[in-house]
Amino acid sequence: MKPGEKKNFVLIPFLGLIEAGDTKKETMERIERARADKEIADKKTLRRLRKKFPNCTIVQDGLSWNIIPREDVEL
Repeated sequence: MKPGEKKNFVLIPFLGLIEAGDTKKETMERIERARADKEIADKKTLRRLRKKFPNCTIVQDGLSWNIIPREDVEL
């Protein structure tokens, strides 16, 4: 980026700020790439939580994760 050059960004609430491309198609590709990256990160987090809390129900609520213990099992 050169000094004085401006960049445009797109704000998507669950993804954050994403740099806009030169064309609409390029912008949509960047949004899809960001969605895929977020989905991969969420799956990693879910896998780690399932290992740490094997007998619990784990639900994602927005940006947070809810760990609900089953009634017959103690943490």
